[in-house]
Amino acid sequence: MTSLLIDMPSGVAGDMLLAALIGCGGDVARMQTDLEALGLGPIAINAKRVLTGGLSAWLVDVDAPQEAQWQPVGQTPRRNGPVISLNAGSSPSQNPEPRTENLHAHRPYRAIRDLIAAAPLVARVRDRAQRVFRLLAESEAEVHGVDPETVEFHEVGAVDAIADVVGCCLLLEQLDVDDIVASPIIPGHGTVMCAHGRMPVPVPAVATMLTRTGAPFIALGRETGELTTPTGCALVCALATRFIATGTGAMIAGSPTRFLATGYGSGHKQIPGLVNVVRCAVMAGASAEAAASADANVDQVVEIRCQIDDATGEHLAALIDEVMAAGALDAFLTPVIMKKGRPGHLL
Repeated sequence: MTSLLIDMPSGVAGDMLLAALIGCGGDVARMQTDLEALGLGPIAINAKRVLTGGLSAWLVDVDAPQEAQWQPVGQTPRRNGPVISLNAGSSPSQNPEPRTENLHAHRPYRAIRDLIAAAPLVARVRDRAQRVFRLLAESEAEVHGVDPETVEFHEVGAVDAIADVVGCCLLLEQLDVDDIVASPIIPGHGTVMCAHGRMPVPVPAVATMLTRTGAPFIALGRETGELTTPTGCALVCALATRFIATGTGAMIAGSPTRFLATGYGSGHKQIPGLVNVVRCAVMAGASAEAAASADANVDQVVEIRCQIDDATGEHLAALIDEVMAAGALDAFLTPVIMKKGRPGHLL
């Protein structure tokens, strides 16, 4: 059984995951040909090797006609460029007639769903792509208080985002990946500009996906900006069979495994103190269920620390007793000197 481990030390975006899968041996030309079967016009995948934080990684840019749109039949589009007309219950078809009006840059989820359903894709590729966009639609619907069928995608509805999602699913099939395991997601911290204006990180769609799926995440505790995009988050949350806490070691603990390939996918921005890459490792070995069973025999301990000042010895002693009674394996206090010379304790 072939497994894929996704390590995300600096978050994840769709193009970063796509690049990492190319680094694992994915065939770019074959993927590009398969993407053209979507009927969105020519889609060029420009992949090149770069150095990111001293690591040799792949960097991907998707060159696609972003103006290609779905438009319900009978409505007047509002932007120049080819229009994909969508009749109820039918698959999209290219409309070669040029338009002169402006066309809104939103794409409805139902149009993307029907496009993927009608495309000549391998069943597992189609199923994985549909799961990703379904999670995106359900999360956006929850954020905006609407039905998933009526959700209008913004950035994630762009042709390059569709190419990222379907492209990743195509490469997973090329690499014959059966199950996917991922490290915790790192959303980032700060703000980011999006279609709705300036939003806090994680943006609402990412926060909702993490809540809906229960995917673990790590807060770095410092300003980084957006590290995990909605497209990247949806790919990982929709396709991962499980998450691990301690990297590759937890994946292979107790079960025979061998590496078949590794690849690094670079992001487009530099983040102080972080190497902005996604690492993918293709591994052959036991099934995810067997690895999970082995992982269940390994203790995982979480340490919680905080500094306390202005507390009496009586209160601190009682606190230790209450923490132990609540189920802690151990608890202790260390005297510390805090800012401005104040005495305190590290719990």
